[in-house]
Amino acid sequence: MNCLGRKRFGLPIMPTYEPESDVFRELIERGFLNRGLISQDVCFKQMLVRNGAWGYAHILSNVVPRLKTNGITYAEIQTLLVGDPRRVFPFQLHRER
Repeated sequence: MNCLGRKRFGLPIMPTYEPESDVFRELIERGFLNRGLISQDVCFKQMLVRNGAWGYAHILSNVVPRLKTNGITYAEIQTLLVGDPRRVFPFQLHRER
């Protein structure tokens, strides 16, 4: 488990991502692109945007731009955010007829 941008447990602090984005680049270069998942947790009201934290859009607003800055391509980001979760969680919704 890694907490992107969090240097301590407790109240949220604003992210930096320096070492974490380097790790993503290294893992992709070593062939682990199809084995990664990125997720976040908002479990306290202090973690909401209205309370000064990053809120529910943290990954798209903060993590993805940093990954792009570190040279991770759009296709690789799509794999991490869409392809890998689709493969790991292969359930399908059953629709009423």
